[in-house]
Amino acid sequence: MYIGILLGLVSFMPKTRKLRLFGLIVVVMLSVLLLSAGFLNSYLSQRVLSSLKERVEEGSHGEYTIAVDDLSVRVLARSVTIENLIVAPSEKNITAKKVGYVIKASSLKVVGFSLLSYFKNKDLKISSILFTKPEISIYQKQGKAIEEAVDTVIPPFSFFEMISAKLNSLSIDKIDIDDAKINIYRSSVDTVALLSAKENSISVRKFTVDSTNNNSDHLFSAEKFEIIMNRFSYHLPDGMYTVFGKRLYTSYVDSVISIDSFQLVPNYPKKEFGKKLGRQTSRVSIVSSTVNFTDIDVKRFLEQNSFVAGKLTLKGFLIDVYRDNNIPLAKVVRPSLQSMIRDIPIFLSIDTIEMVNASAKYEDLAEGANASGIMKFDKINGVITGIISDSSLYNDKSEIRLVMNSIFMNKGRFDASFHFPLNTRDEISFSSGIMSSMPIMALSPLLESTKGISIKSGNIDSMKFVLNTNGTYSDGTMTMAYHNLSVNLLGGKEGMNLKTKLKNFVANELIIKENNPGKDGKLRTVSIGVQKNQYRYFPYFFMEKK
Repeated sequence: MYIGILLGLVSFMPKTRKLRLFGLIVVVMLSVLLLSAGFLNSYLSQRVLSSLKERVEEGSHGEYTIAVDDLSVRVLARSVTIENLIVAPSEKNITAKKVGYVIKASSLKVVGFSLLSYFKNKDLKISSILFTKPEISIYQKQGKAIEEAVDTVIPPFSFFEMISAKLNSLSIDKIDIDDAKINIYRSSVDTVALLSAKENSISVRKFTVDSTNNNSDHLFSAEKFEIIMNRFSYHLPDGMYTVFGKRLYTSYVDSVISIDSFQLVPNYPKKEFGKKLGRQTSRVSIVSSTVNFTDIDVKRFLEQNSFVAGKLTLKGFLIDVYRDNNIPLAKVVRPSLQSMIRDIPIFLSIDTIEMVNASAKYEDLAEGANASGIMKFDKINGVITGIISDSSLYNDKSEIRLVMNSIFMNKGRFDASFHFPLNTRDEISFSSGIMSSMPIMALSPLLESTKGISIKSGNIDSMKFVLNTNGTYSDGTMTMAYHNLSVNLLGGKEGMNLKTKLKNFVANELIIKENNPGKDGKLRTVSIGVQKNQYRYFPYFFMEKK
């Protein structure tokens, strides 16, 4: 009404005065509008901050709290800005039975929220969320069971429950987090991260929380949820190894974890590794150009310290093993492969492991020797199936199976299969293999240092073996067709003495047959097998003398 009166008065004024008064009215109206918007922004900022704290605490059943230095709402710009955000577990959530999160950011900006859909249907729609200097820490849940029985049933954490008092749904078109730090800790009291990664990015598209998430295992739904770690390191708990990678790609939606330039690096040199550990052991170094997990429960892996995957593909995989037998062997009974699988401290399940163009090298420094014996397999292509750590899921057909083909000592094709029944703690296995033609002299790098045998001449035409173990003893047969075999038994540092020459004569003329089959045309088959050394692991069923 007052504005109408003012406009009526304006009509009787001179033109110049009309313009001045009209300008004054506009300025007053804009001032009132801006002042009202300022009061509204301030009022809404306080209301939003109070509601945010309340919803985080109630929605997490008191297990999480939120703290901010400042929260401001800009109604006209349709944005909310939060300074120095921290979301962290309350003391109620400090327990080994739950996963814990700490989320920090120097600022968080919400852009393009829709008031119309909020007032009409209580649906909050947001165009994008931007983080500055974010840091995410995950404190893993301990234990390997899929579901652990507890005395008190704790309601599961629910994003929908957090928002349901005020909203029917929350949808965000785009969430981008760049240059983030991600740390994963074994427990809430650890200060050294198991996994630490910098220069990470998280990209989420079509993020939605509504009633469909409340009764499912998914906290939210999204068309895309990807994590990329450009540089990361993972410290194994015993302090002897560190895992490195140049790029780790994780997708919740696609159920994929992919790693480029994967490395398992010993933290000590070959000659110092066993001494540092305080006992004889195998020092293992691994490099793989790509490591790709598919059909993997990424959420469980990050939150619960458990690992469930359909397939693991290793390309360009190289394993290098070194063992120094001059370091005393600890008189400790070594567990079977079956026991080691059962006793993995997390829940582990991998249906299939595929190796593509892999290589394996084993160096064995015999007691008193100056040089290592070397055994190599190249161009390995193989498949391992049936790895699972939960014995309650085993049946009579449960087994780990390895089938592989390779090139042995750069010369002969070697194919083999190994079966390990899982429904037992005994080291029971069934193995067989076959090798094609190769020069016997290719074995010299292995035999000279470890067995004191030098091959003078000879060629393997074919070889096949069958070997079974019953937990304490291995028993089998081997048939090797060869011709023109001649060997030398190596002498000491002074060269070949009379005793060594005599041994060579006996070995070549009386024990070792030059050809198989011999002159009679019969192909000889020999028995193989050893009593297991209880202080050694499974491969020594093949490596010990009978």
